Amino acid sequence: MKSCLLSGVLFAVCAGGPGLVSEVRSAVMLAGPGGDLQVTFFVKPDKLMYSVRYNDAVVVENSPLGVTVDGVDLGAGAELLGQRDFIEIDETYPWRGVHAVAVNRYRAMSVPVRHKATGTEYTIQTCVFGDGIAFRYIIPGKGKRTVSGEATAFTLPAGSAIWYQTNTANYEADHIRCNIEEVKAGTFMGPPVTVELPGKKGFAAITEAALLNYSGMTLKAGGGASRVLAAAFRDDVSWTLDGTITTPWRVIMVSGDLNGLVNCDIVHNVCEPPAPELVNAEWIKPARALWHWWSGQIGNFDTVAFDRQMWWVDQAAKLGFENYLVDAGWEHTWSKPGKDKWALMKELVDYARAKGVDITVWKRWATGNTEGVEMVGLDDAATRRTFFAKCKEIGVSGIKIDFMDSECKERMDFYTNVLKDAAHYKLMINFHGANKPTGESRTWPNEITREGVKGLEYNKWSALKPDHYASLPFTRYLAGHGDFTPCTFNPKMLKGTTFALQLASAVVYTSPMLHWADNPEFYFKSPALDVIKAIPSTWDETIVLEGSKIGDLAAFARRKGDTWFIGVINGGDKRTHHAALSFLGKGNYRGVLLSDDPQRPDNLLREERGVDAQTALTIAMNAGGGFVAMLVPAVSADVEKPGWTLTFGDEFDGDALDLTKWSPRDPWNRERNNELQAYVPDAFEVKDGILKIKAEKRKAEYSGKMREYTSGMMSTYQKFTQKFGWFEIRCRIPKGKGLWPAFWLLPDPLGWPPEIDVLETLGHQTNRAYFTHHWRDENRKHQSHGGHVDTVDLSAGFHTYAAEWSPDVIVWYLDGKEAFRSTRSVPKELPMYMLANFAIGGNWPGAPTEDTPFPSTFDIDYIRVYTRK
Repeated sequence: MKSCLLSGVLFAVCAGGPGLVSEVRSAVMLAGPGGDLQVTFFVKPDKLMYSVRYNDAVVVENSPLGVTVDGVDLGAGAELLGQRDFIEIDETYPWRGVHAVAVNRYRAMSVPVRHKATGTEYTIQTCVFGDGIAFRYIIPGKGKRTVSGEATAFTLPAGSAIWYQTNTANYEADHIRCNIEEVKAGTFMGPPVTVELPGKKGFAAITEAALLNYSGMTLKAGGGASRVLAAAFRDDVSWTLDGTITTPWRVIMVSGDLNGLVNCDIVHNVCEPPAPELVNAEWIKPARALWHWWSGQIGNFDTVAFDRQMWWVDQAAKLGFENYLVDAGWEHTWSKPGKDKWALMKELVDYARAKGVDITVWKRWATGNTEGVEMVGLDDAATRRTFFAKCKEIGVSGIKIDFMDSECKERMDFYTNVLKDAAHYKLMINFHGANKPTGESRTWPNEITREGVKGLEYNKWSALKPDHYASLPFTRYLAGHGDFTPCTFNPKMLKGTTFALQLASAVVYTSPMLHWADNPEFYFKSPALDVIKAIPSTWDETIVLEGSKIGDLAAFARRKGDTWFIGVINGGDKRTHHAALSFLGKGNYRGVLLSDDPQRPDNLLREERGVDAQTALTIAMNAGGGFVAMLVPAVSADVEKPGWTLTFGDEFDGDALDLTKWSPRDPWNRERNNELQAYVPDAFEVKDGILKIKAEKRKAEYSGKMREYTSGMMSTYQKFTQKFGWFEIRCRIPKGKGLWPAFWLLPDPLGWPPEIDVLETLGHQTNRAYFTHHWRDENRKHQSHGGHVDTVDLSAGFHTYAAEWSPDVIVWYLDGKEAFRSTRSVPKELPMYMLANFAIGGNWPGAPTEDTPFPSTFDIDYIRVYTRK
C-alpha cells in the first residue's frame, strides 16, 4: 500500500509525543484519529506482543506476533528497535460497496524489530483508523525463503461472543454464535470472525486484506480460557517466497455499533489503488443481471440451450437489467450446422447489445468435471489468455470463474493472474467457489463481485435458515462484496422464508454485479415489479437501522441518488418492528411499502403512502419474514418549492414526448464541435415516467454528411423561455467513451452565446459533473467560466442538477448541494429556452471506442423550471 507509508506528511516523533505515539524502552503505542483506538507493541518476556484498546474497553488482550521463516519464529527472542516513521492520511476515493465514497483516514507508523538470535531485522507496518487497525510484516531479504506460518494471534476479552463459520475452502457455511470460552479447541474459522465485546462495549471483526503472494489466513481457536484465535494456514504447510516477504494485512475492525462496523472501509483502504487505466474504466460496469441456472435443474443443461438464450436476454431488457449470465454448459452444448459455440455466442452478444444488455459467460478455474461433464479450465496461462482474447473479440463483457475451493498460495496467485489478464482484455471477473474477498477489487476493480458465501443456491438442494440471512450483513459481508444471488418468488423455494424477506435480501446484500436468481416470470407478476426494476447494484449510502441484531434482525436504509430503499430481514420469530425515517432529511417522499402477508408467505402486501422524516413505520413481520420500502422524492407538476412558483414542468409520465412542450430536433440543424451523430426525431422513448434519449450505432444523414451514429436533441425553442429562475433536471447519465449528455439554456431569439450549461458530463468520467456559462466580451471574443465537481458514479442512478440564474450570479447545484457559482458576465438581456441532448464524439469527449455500449440512453425523470415569488 503505497499511500500508507510512502505518502503524506512525515513527522519526527519523540518519546511521549502529542498523545499520538508514545515509546518506552520495550513498547510503542499508536493512537488513531480522535484517540479512541490505540494499539501497543511490546516485548514480554522476550516475545513480540501487541494489544488493542477502544475507549475504555479491551478489544485484543496481550497477543503474540511473528512470522516463521526457514523454521524460525521471528517474534520469539525479538526486540524493538524504536519507532521511526509516522504519518497521517486523510483522503477519500470513489467506491462501490456499502457507500459510494470510501473514507481513508488513519495514522501510521513503522515499528522496526530485530530477531536477536539470527540478527534478522524487519518491520511491522501499522495503520490505526478511527474504526480499526491493520498491521503487516515486511521482512527484507534476497533469494528464496520458506514461510511455514505465523505466531500472530488475537486474544479476546473474557465474556466475548463470536460469530464464525468453519468452511475455509469456499466459505459456504452458516455462521454460529458462541461465547469465546465455549469454542472447541482446534476449531478452524474462515474470516471475518465478528466479535460482540463484553459489557455491550461494541463490536469487532477479524480478517485480512491484500492477500497477495501468500497463503490465506484462517483462524484456529485455542479453546477454553485461552480465548485465543490464532492465525492458521490450512491449505499450505509451507510456501516459498523470493526476496522481500510482505504479508497480507491483519485487520481488526472496531465500532461501538453495527452501523460503524458495516460502513468500515479498512479492508480496501489498505490495498493498492488501481492503475490509472482502471480508474473509471468505461468497460467496468456494475449491473443488475439475470441468469438461468438457479431456476433450472442440477445436471440438466436445458436452460442453457442456445435457442432459449434470446428469451432470457429479452426478459433482462424488460426489467431494465444491464447484464445476463450464460452459466455452465454452453461450451459443450452449443452447436448448429456451420456454426460453433463462438459463432453462436457472437450472435447472442450482438442480439443482447442491441437491447442494452451485456453478456457474461461461465468457466471452470481448472479442467475438471462439472455436473457430469469434463470441462476445460483456465489454470494454464496460455489457455486462459486465448479464452479471454476470444471473449473480448466477440464482445463478452465478463467471465464467471468457478470452483477454486482453496486459499493455498498457488490458488491465490491464480486469482491475481486472472485479474491481471482480464484487465488486459478488458473483462470483468466474478469468482465463484471462492474464498473471502480481501480488498482485491480496489486494486483490480474489474473484480466485479465474488461468491465466498453460502448463497441462495443452497435452497435448490437444502434450505437456508432465516437467521443465516440475518447474520450475513454483519459477518461475511464485512469483508466485501458477495454474490448471494437473491431473490426467489417461487413458492416451492421459499424454505421457511417469505417473499418480503427474499426481496429484502436484494436490498441488504452488496454485490456490484447483482444476479437475480429466479425465473423472471415470477417477478413480472409480482406487486413488487417496479421496486425490482429500481433496486440498484451499488449504493451511495448505507445506514444500519436501530434494532438490528446479528442473526436476529438486519434492518438497512440504503440510498441511491435521491431515492431511499429500506430492507428488513427477520431472522427470528414473528414480530413488529418500528423504523424511524429521520434519515430522509427535508422534503416529502412517495413510499411504496411491501410487507409480509400474515396468511401467506408467498404473497406481498403493497401500500403506497406519503412519508417524511417525521414518519415512523410500524412493520409487522412473519417468522422468517421481512419488509421492503422504496422512498422516492414526491414529484408532480404542481409541487411547490418554498419561495418559488413552478412555471414549467414535465414529469414524462405519458407514453410519448409531449410535443406541446418540446421540439425533438436541432434548432440549428448543423454540426458543431465535430460531433459524430445525426440528430433524429425517433430517438425518444417515454415509459414508466422516464424519458430515454437513445443513441444508436446506425447510419443517418445530418448536416450534409452521412453519420455512423444517431441520437436525440430536444428543446423548448419557440415553446417556452424564461429570464432568471431555477432550472432543474433529474436524470441518469450514460457511461462509455465518446458519450456526452447535456442540459443547457440558450437565448431566444436564436443565437450564441450566451449559454448556461446546467449539466454536462462525459461518459468516460461519470464521477464528474461540469458547470459552465459562456459570453462574448466587449471585443466580441468568446469567454467562459466554469467548474466541475468530483462525486459518485453518476451513471449508476438518478441525480438532480440545477442552476439558479439571477441577475448577478449563477449558482449550480448537485443533489441539492451547491457545486459551483459564477458572478462573471452573468447574462441578463434575453430570456432563454432549454435544450437537452445526447451527443456522440466531438472535440471534447473524443470518439467512442469498441467498448462503448450501443444503444445507450440518457434517462430523464423530470425537468422543472421555477421563478421567484
